[in-house]
Amino acid sequence: MISDPAADAALRGLSSALLGLLEHDVRPLCADGTGRWIDDSASVRAKVAPVCDDCEISPRCRAFASSARPRITHGIFGGHDFTVTTRTTT
Repeated sequence: MISDPAADAALRGLSSALLGLLEHDVRPLCADGTGRWIDDSASVRAKVAPVCDDCEISPRCRAFASSARPRITHGIFGGHDFTVTTRTTT
């Protein structure tokens, strides 16, 4: 497996940010146990995505999802919906 320096740096950045929150006994809002950020419903994900605007680690979360390999294909990360949609024509 070939390492991607940008992806590795983004993962380290997100991990560090999450550990920093835990050191202060703080959880990101997406860790509320509801699973709304990875819900199958696009409308549910659209409602929670703006919540990321108030999260201090949102930029690192989005950077991680943007550079992750294998590619993130479902869920809200840093306020952006990375869910891949497929259209079929009839």
